Order: sequence, then structure tokens, then C-alpha cells
Amino acid sequence: MLVAVSDFEAVNGKGVSGRVDGDRVLAGNAAMQADARIDTSAFAGHAPAEMIEALRTATR
Repeated sequence: MLVAVSDFEAVNGKGVSGRVDGDRVLAGNAAMQADARIDTSAFAGHAPAEMIEALRTATR
């Protein structure tokens, strides 16, 4: 089932935001999360090994 998205905005170099069923939704990088004052400290050091290896491969 598809839901309606409103107030969609692509933020260059950071991610996207919008409203889904009236709730604000953000999908973006650390800079976008910091701008939105989202505390991500609880996730520090918990990235899956597969993600870390993919990032290493992509930056070589």
C-alpha cells in the first residue's frame, strides 16, 4: 500500500524530508540529523560489519 507524501524536500548533500500520513520523516546523513537535533550517540560504533566494509570498498 502506498501512502501520501507531502512537503517533500531534497536537501542537497544531506538527504530528504517530508510528511508521511502527517508525520515528519527524515532520511539523511549525519549532517541532516544534526540539523534536526537528532541525538544519534546511542548508535555510535554499532554499524553492521557489512556496511563498514561496503564503505571501505567505496572509498578506495
